Amino acid sequence: MEKLSAITSTSNTFNCFTSPVLQTPSSFWKFPRINSSNSHLPLVSDYFDDPGKINSIHLVNQLNAQVIKLPQMGYSDEISQVLITSYLKFQDFESALMVFFLGFRRNFVVWKSFLEEFKSFGGNPIEILEGFCELYRKGVEFDSKILTVVLKICAILMSKWLGVEIHASLIKRGFDTDVYLKSALMYFYGRCWGTGYADKVFDEMPERGVALWNEAIVAAIQNENYTKALQYFQEMQFMSVKADTFTISKAIQACAKGRAIDEGRQIHGYMFRNDMEKDLAICNSLINMYAKNNMVELARKVFDSMDNCSLSSWNTMISAYASVGFFDDAMELFHRMEFHNVEPDIVTWNSLLSSHLQHGLYHQVLNILRNMLAKLQPNSSSITPAIQAINELNWIKLGKEMHCYVLKNGLHCDLYVQTTLLDMYVKNGELVKARALFDLMKTRNIVAWNSLISGYSSNGLFDDAVRLLNQMEEEDINPDMMTLNSLLSGYLVNGRIEDALAVVAKMKILGMEPNVVSWTALISGMSWLQKGKEIHSWCLRNGFDEDVLVATALMQMYIKSGTYNHGEEGIMLFKEMRDLGIHPDAITFTALLSCCKNSGRAGYLDEAWDFIKTMPVEPDASVWGSLLQSCRVHNNLKLGKIAAKNLFELEPKNSANYVILMNLYSMSSRWEDVDRVREEMTARELRIQFGWSWIEIYRKVHIFNDEKLHPDTGNIYFELYHLISEMKKAGYIPDIKSVYQDIDDAEKEKVLLSHTEKLAITYGLLKMKDDSPIRVIKSTRMCSDCHTAAKFFSVLRKREIILKDGVRFHHFREGRCSCNDHW
Repeated sequence: MEKLSAITSTSNTFNCFTSPVLQTPSSFWKFPRINSSNSHLPLVSDYFDDPGKINSIHLVNQLNAQVIKLPQMGYSDEISQVLITSYLKFQDFESALMVFFLGFRRNFVVWKSFLEEFKSFGGNPIEILEGFCELYRKGVEFDSKILTVVLKICAILMSKWLGVEIHASLIKRGFDTDVYLKSALMYFYGRCWGTGYADKVFDEMPERGVALWNEAIVAAIQNENYTKALQYFQEMQFMSVKADTFTISKAIQACAKGRAIDEGRQIHGYMFRNDMEKDLAICNSLINMYAKNNMVELARKVFDSMDNCSLSSWNTMISAYASVGFFDDAMELFHRMEFHNVEPDIVTWNSLLSSHLQHGLYHQVLNILRNMLAKLQPNSSSITPAIQAINELNWIKLGKEMHCYVLKNGLHCDLYVQTTLLDMYVKNGELVKARALFDLMKTRNIVAWNSLISGYSSNGLFDDAVRLLNQMEEEDINPDMMTLNSLLSGYLVNGRIEDALAVVAKMKILGMEPNVVSWTALISGMSWLQKGKEIHSWCLRNGFDEDVLVATALMQMYIKSGTYNHGEEGIMLFKEMRDLGIHPDAITFTALLSCCKNSGRAGYLDEAWDFIKTMPVEPDASVWGSLLQSCRVHNNLKLGKIAAKNLFELEPKNSANYVILMNLYSMSSRWEDVDRVREEMTARELRIQFGWSWIEIYRKVHIFNDEKLHPDTGNIYFELYHLISEMKKAGYIPDIKSVYQDIDDAEKEKVLLSHTEKLAITYGLLKMKDDSPIRVIKSTRMCSDCHTAAKFFSVLRKREIILKDGVRFHHFREGRCSCNDHW
């Protein structure tokens, strides 16, 4: 304890434990005079029953005065919570702190939720500790429960010296043997000074009953040291300290968070041996443990074995199903709650909202919120996923309506709600509204700064972006990689290479190393080959030439340039990497195979195959996928079958690999093999994913697929027939080999006409009357016939066509494509 004693004897910067002059707590409140007759009680209770009626700071003060002056009311935890939330809502952080420190009777239960709520309304958490010190200086003597809370807040905020001062005060006042305070001290020392000091606090206790062991386990879990928590549990058994139900539930919690499923199953067995299998808290912990480890079937077995499920049990099981995407099961349980007379609470609804969002089910998120509004008042955790879903759907009008709802319901001060709204406005190009919202934020996290800087950068407003970056640094907020990468990408998209390189230099000054995002943006995303070569030279001059990420990005840049000789340059660069002793990774090998695919020399396939056989790392699906694509380009069925066989093992559910193998067989007219692969897909319950294309015309997106006809289909085909007629006169011959079906040639020509990229390009030519390029996105690889047709379109209509397919970008101009017919 020598080191611990030395720490507790050291003074600190807060100096709050001085000049105690005792005053009564009520003297701190200054409220307007108010009639305290009993006739006001029904009115007051109405406000606490329905906090939404509290619409001004003046009313909050009046209600607080009633609570203080009327002893029959008093500070219950429920009343205190309403007052705290109301004060925070109206940004009166000082009064909220007063209620928290002087009102709550069981502070150690609610301290963490208060801290989160305080931050969510824009309060600076350090103000909590400053408020505590101010009250102490004015003479308020806090009991052990309050000191327990303050120690835990010190731990969260890493306020090392204030926590040490509190420890010294506890020793002087004889509080140092209190179990809860010892627990808080262990938590504090574990977070701020290291687990060794926390162990010393534990070892100091002469008698360690089950309560202290429990607190030691809890402290270890709170410090995210789950192995230590399980060690404590094991030591208890060796020292014959009988674990209670709390011990077991916390040990299972440690197993859940530490992914220690084997230890968790052993504890499950311990439960049965000690007749604890019916305990509600333990069963809830078991459900959570199995759910966190994706063992939902075992979680459900525990749930079904319970005689009386609590609301927490239902919530945990519903969340378990929803988190792994079993939404039918989750909703079935949700509806069963009503049959069992269990009312879903805010946790139930929020778990459904967040899990549907995580799985990309944006429409369902909004449907769930709509149903929730009929039953329950949403909170900030409900609104945030809804705004994110609206953002993903690009429904800015609904997003603005949601913003109005947030303002009307007092959620506008929540930091996460503010940040999500800011991101929505940025992504929809409404930067003026985004900046207005940003300026209103009292507290801004790094996400808010990055979102607005990214918005300015991507829209070419670099003066605004740089001013914001400077403001960020003036406010002592350090930019991170995301900040600088967004600025870097913006400069590169707008061709400002020197500014982009200056950002990289700034990264080095700040002690950051450009990551894969930086290099991919810097090299691979460059559309100008000459500029890419300049960056290559800059990398050599600045010592980045031996970095595997840089070398891989350079290879990808030469690949994407689309020029025949530069595919060979990519291969040569790989050889240089190998000669320099730079160890390639799977991404490098994938880039190498892309070089072979785009170089136009089929002989490189054999060399690529040799590389794969001697790779120092196990080839993954991306490597075999690149080889299979290369085999399709060069019609190498032998290697293609090898690549496909490996892919079927690695990705048994990826139908795209089966389709490419079918294409290879059909190119050789091996229709029986095509049928065999198709039957294998059917046996594995796989379906061919048909492609789609889309084009944006005057801010409206038009989608073309096989499931739904476009409203202008008649006009599109009429224009396409005219184009095909002109193309045939100019020498176009339909490439019927692009149709992988055993039908006659005339039918194959009809099939070619229905390809979605042809329809999208034709619609663009039909509707866009200016000279702007036609821009189309296709979900799968562009077929060779459509590729040829696009070259003819660019000549006959004198238009540039830019098409992004499932493989790469194609830039058609004057009858040529940037890929040089290798993709």
